[in-house]
Amino acid sequence: MQKNLIKYVVPIVLIIIGVLWYLLSSDVLHTGNATGTVINLGKDIPEQSDTYEVSEHKETSTRLIAVHICGAVVNPGVYQFTEEVRVIQVIEAAGGVCDGAMEDYLNLAQHVSDGERIYVPSEEEVLTGQFTGAFDNSEKDKLSININTASRDELMQLPGIGESKADSIILYRNEYGSFKSKEDIMLVDGIKEVVYDKIKDYIKIQN
Repeated sequence: MQKNLIKYVVPIVLIIIGVLWYLLSSDVLHTGNATGTVINLGKDIPEQSDTYEVSEHKETSTRLIAVHICGAVVNPGVYQFTEEVRVIQVIEAAGGVCDGAMEDYLNLAQHVSDGERIYVPSEEEVLTGQFTGAFDNSEKDKLSININTASRDELMQLPGIGESKADSIILYRNEYGSFKSKEDIMLVDGIKEVVYDKIKDYIKIQN
């Protein structure tokens, strides 16, 4: 009977030992994994710390004006300036006057506007009466532009009124209606008191 007992006990003990060995082995493996090093498979992306300097571009709204100078000057032609200048500066830009020029017949201190034409007379032209000034009294009486109905070409007959200013006058008329007084023309963009002083004797208001 003892032999039979041993026959049954031994297998049971072996089974228990096997189970314990299996459990201990599994725990060791689990513990090893738990203490393993975590590897980051992702690539480190460096922070971009580039500083972009935004240069502040100041737009200089420089307005160019074109002036035609002719007559007794060294280099007649059309010149551009970045601002309203005076007659003397335009003459200097054209190389000065020629021998025999009568520049004293011009107002050298007068401001010049966009699209204006300056004619420097010669002594001969003055002596023979060919030149009596840009606008003498007789011409002033004849030139009377109705700024409420004048066309572009008619407006450009006025001193200091070029294409751009003539277009601005017509645009103002179309947008706001007729001028109520001669002074109202100074409401037009680009027409200041300097220009108005040049044209006030040659314009009129009629509806």
